[in-house]
Amino acid sequence: MQKKLKTEMVEDLGASRLYRAPGESSHQQPQRWFNAADITVAHQSSLLKQLNQQRRQELFCDCNLLVEGQLFRAHRNVLFASSGYFRMLLSQGPDGLADSVDATFDVFSPETFTVILDFIYSGQLDLSSHNVIEVMSAASYLQMNNVINFCKNFIKSSLEISVKDEDSERCLSVSETCSFISVAGDETLEQQQQQGPALSAHPLRSGPGTTPDHNLAL
Repeated sequence: MQKKLKTEMVEDLGASRLYRAPGESSHQQPQRWFNAADITVAHQSSLLKQLNQQRRQELFCDCNLLVEGQLFRAHRNVLFASSGYFRMLLSQGPDGLADSVDATFDVFSPETFTVILDFIYSGQLDLSSHNVIEVMSAASYLQMNNVINFCKNFIKSSLEISVKDEDSERCLSVSETCSFISVAGDETLEQQQQQGPALSAHPLRSGPGTTPDHNLAL
């Protein structure tokens, strides 16, 4: 009996493609299927993680970046793919660039560039209310539109949260004021109720040395 050729079976299910493991027969159970999108994301994440490890270990780094006296080492191809500024800078060099490329920056701080470089190599942008303006300014200089958009969204979200907090504080203040007025009104009413019977318990009476009410009327 002639052996069947083992082929990779591909089934298109809507927008995603599902792949059967190579060499696996259609009659084998259980069937193992892989989502193409998951494979792509996993591969990209793994590749970026490896590049970041190389950077931290200074392996194959071919670009020296001096930011206000602090040295950063990176890979030209990664910088080229992440920044319009570096794309322009690295494209201006002559054919057959040297083993290392040097660049100096004094327009942003080392702390700000650390946030930018970590994002380039990890996809994680460490933003806070203290650094978002500086990071957005550095991203604008380096022509990194995705980082600029992230910063804008961060600022917008922070403003919305701030407005909600102010509204909550305003409502709380109004509630406390109304509660104070209500308590004060209750205390006043209680005092009036206590004073009312005390006045009616001592009516004016006529007697010796006392002028009757009808004489007062005259």
